[in-house]
Amino acid sequence: HKIAEYESTAGYETLLSRALLSFEKASERREDFGGFFSTWKRLFSGKLFSEDGIWFTARLISGNVGQLTLCVFLISFFVNLQRSDFFQNELSKVAESEKWRLMAPLRYGLAVSEITIIIITLNYVPSTTRTVLLFRSGGIPSLHDARFWKLRVAVDQASLLFGTLFWGSLYTAILIG
Repeated sequence: HKIAEYESTAGYETLLSRALLSFEKASERREDFGGFFSTWKRLFSGKLFSEDGIWFTARLISGNVGQLTLCVFLISFFVNLQRSDFFQNELSKVAESEKWRLMAPLRYGLAVSEITIIIITLNYVPSTTRTVLLFRSGGIPSLHDARFWKLRVAVDQASLLFGTLFWGSLYTAILIG
């Protein structure tokens, strides 16, 4: 802060001095950033990119597309299973008044699985946004933290998250449904 004041009183301003002074002025001001709905609202209005400067990686976008593809796949798998000859033959062996006992849990399980996958998919973008903003504001310590040297050891393991987007959703759907 003293360097920035010295530079501006010395007759010349640098980008660094302006940034430091504006940061000092704004450091007492806080802005609450909303949660789920606020993030999606700012994303669709474009403010998340233009004002907050948050960009999403292709990995995040393709992971979410993979999760939504999984939703479509599960629905088509269930419909094809229900229409298959094997399923229809087995269903014909069950009394007409008892068929609902077989079909109701299958449909309920599919519905709950789909809802779960959609909730997981929709929560990923706000969670990523919150983490980025916490890093920027110092809520999550990074370079100046004593544990930084421990945390930077396995940076390549961040790529493992991509697989968990798809497989985690699939296993969740199987276990819940």
